[in-house]
Amino acid sequence: MMFLLFSCSDPSGHYHECSFSGFDLEVCMESVTALVQQGWRLYSIKLIDHDNRASFLPIEAFDGQSLFYPIQQLQNEWETLLSS
Repeated sequence: MMFLLFSCSDPSGHYHECSFSGFDLEVCMESVTALVQQGWRLYSIKLIDHDNRASFLPIEAFDGQSLFYPIQQLQNEWETLLSS
């Protein structure tokens, strides 16, 4: 299980501390991206992975554009390189 913990404000400017969790990082990231597309503003975002390691993610990466396909593309490239 992975967790994304983030601070943000909604389109009307109200501040929130939120989280998404799941087994798939891409799905969690797409959920945050969907909020940005709806006008929410991110202040910080932290990933806690299945080994309980925490990493801050760059909020600039969440610009409202889908991250799913670029991440899948990178994964395919890594798998190709590792299998060579």
